Amino acid sequence: MKKLLLIFCLTLTANAFTQTANSFAPKEWTFMVYLNGDNDLDSAAGTDLNEMKAVGSSLDVNILVLRDFGAKESSKIFYIEKGKSTTVFDYKKNIDTGDFNSLIEFFRFAKTNYPAERYLIDIWNHGNGWMNFAPEIFKRGISYDDTTGNHISTAQLGLAMQKIKEINSGKNIDILGTDACLMAMGEVIHEISGSVDYLIASQETEPDAGWDYKSTLKILVNSPMQTTEDFIRAHVKAYVDSYYNYGSSVTQSAINVSKFDEVLPLVTEYANYALSLVPTKKLAFQSARAQTQGYAVSSYKDFIDFLTKANAKVADSKLTALGNQLIKAINDSVVANEENAYPNSHGISIWIPTDTSKFEEYLGLKWSKDTAWPNFIKAIIK
Repeated sequence: MKKLLLIFCLTLTANAFTQTANSFAPKEWTFMVYLNGDNDLDSAAGTDLNEMKAVGSSLDVNILVLRDFGAKESSKIFYIEKGKSTTVFDYKKNIDTGDFNSLIEFFRFAKTNYPAERYLIDIWNHGNGWMNFAPEIFKRGISYDDTTGNHISTAQLGLAMQKIKEINSGKNIDILGTDACLMAMGEVIHEISGSVDYLIASQETEPDAGWDYKSTLKILVNSPMQTTEDFIRAHVKAYVDSYYNYGSSVTQSAINVSKFDEVLPLVTEYANYALSLVPTKKLAFQSARAQTQGYAVSSYKDFIDFLTKANAKVADSKLTALGNQLIKAINDSVVANEENAYPNSHGISIWIPTDTSKFEEYLGLKWSKDTAWPNFIKAIIK
């Protein structure tokens, strides 16, 4: 799944929504799908909606879908029951699902009309990790809307989740799911830090079919009181299992965002020491980079695999100690990790480029402001 384009803001307010007649008392879960099919994935959106209807909401679980169609059809919010979807809000126009404000207002509607103890927000669409390959005016991120040419950048995703946390009475969103390509990146995880408990994402690209919603929703509906971590472990396994018989190579992981916060100071300590070794060990670091597990975007590398390869190639005792410390912290943040053709994938990717063409944008990320990683990866380019 995945694409790009311009920033065009359409700000929706709470007044855009009216209380639905079918509002429910708080349930255990509200499972929200931001189904942006306003692009070349619209047919896949219909297929996934049918998968959701095969299970439907229950006494403990609300399933709510904002579906954005092509430009000629109005966007709608559906409440999903077994065998049917009911329109609970019609925008009366085609909205811009590439505008992060639309995501915020979808949550506001869900919180008001379908409250729950726990929330999962699933952004369904194209994704490209922290960046894309458009001209400089185009940034990076997820949820590409072809009608407007807009999408949600990584920074905007962080802003959206902060605002959603405010709407949720200051409580973190339990799970942010990204049914999109390449989003399991340290840079993305840190951007949503402080407002999300867990991120579900893929290190590699996803097939157009995306998540196996029938399996995932059965897991949730059949056992709504299970712990959040038990649910996401089961989802990650079900996703990868669903592709074993179709010849598709996939990855899926789930990350404890607050645990990943503990990685940051270790990244800076590692990067600063590694930087001091570059004058004599640059070729060794470059060799490690070249041999590290990569993905559809070749500069996206498995974080742990790079550290492991660097330990072996550089052969410096202090670097090895710092690398092992960092590997442990990263591993501790990964709640679940599955793959069917990427044995050197450990759940989180990181950017290690071979040129400086994207550095200006990269320096704008929270990750770049809060760690010394950019200094190190830039030093081993030339």
